[in-house]
Amino acid sequence: MLEDMIERIKNNEGTPDDIKSKKFILLAQKLNAEAKHVQKAYFKLCGVEDIDSEDTISNKLYREMKEMSDNGFPINRFAEIIESRQDFEQAIPDYLKYINSLPLSEKEIQVLYSIVTKQRKGELEIFIDNENFASIKINTDKQNKNASALVIKSGLERVLKQIPKKGKISISFSED
Repeated sequence: MLEDMIERIKNNEGTPDDIKSKKFILLAQKLNAEAKHVQKAYFKLCGVEDIDSEDTISNKLYREMKEMSDNGFPINRFAEIIESRQDFEQAIPDYLKYINSLPLSEKEIQVLYSIVTKQRKGELEIFIDNENFASIKINTDKQNKNASALVIKSGLERVLKQIPKKGKISISFSED
């Protein structure tokens, strides 16, 4: 559901609520808001807790949330935005944890990590018992590191799910 909403937002499509969500996300980005800011504003909107008056970011987000919800915007959409922002902020640590769990050499893990941290682009080849199994084209130059980590991890997961249980996995990366 959230992935569908994000895809519609990316394509400037969707329901009026999708468009309002996009505007709110853009405001949060403009304010350099972290998930914790959005969450504080959401908790205030729900009457769970108050926001420190010096927290200008959370207070601005709260005012926008209040106006949106007063005009019929469903408040559960803010929970979805918070969740996606938390996933985004956690993307690099999750990517590092994921690649460290793979049965690869330390050098191969360093290569995978450097693709994200150095914003490298090129072709990642995956081998099973030294035979080419799959290739992933990686283009990180238009994304930030967190977005790159999310996309590359997702691609690796999809490809690695297709690998038979037996066989030694190895990787190679050719930079453009």
